[in-house]
Amino acid sequence: MTLKCQLKRDSSPRWTPLILNLALNDLGVLWSQMEECIDEVQRLEKRRKELLAEVLELRGIEDKEEAEGSKEDETEEPIDSKVTELMNKLKKEEEGRREERKREIQSLREERAEEEKRMWKVNLERLGLQEELRKLKRRLFTMARDCAHNQVSPEHTAA
Repeated sequence: MTLKCQLKRDSSPRWTPLILNLALNDLGVLWSQMEECIDEVQRLEKRRKELLAEVLELRGIEDKEEAEGSKEDETEEPIDSKVTELMNKLKKEEEGRREERKREIQSLREERAEEEKRMWKVNLERLGLQEELRKLKRRLFTMARDCAHNQVSPEHTAA
């Protein structure tokens, strides 16, 4: 809402009672909104402290009293340092898990490479055996043909 003022002939602003009343009402509304915001910030800070204490408890911090701290006297610095410390621990743990996953992936890749190598060897051996079987079949066919030819030939020559 804009406030209007009436100007005298000497150009100095003169506030009318209506405008002053509206301005006071606006300030009252603004003040109540500001109080609501302050209450909400305090509620959120309290919830943050509770969540931090819960996380620290779940993380196995032995000094639970230190983690919870004094409810009202605690400043933001100890909480921020705890949050920073917790975030650093979480980052280190994540890095450790990431390294472990990398090692596991590398191990699986090596195992896969070994399996592929064995598959190549098995396939080569299979191809070699197929080739040997083909040669044996050809040789058997040749021997059977020669045998049949020799059986027919003596009868053919005797007749």
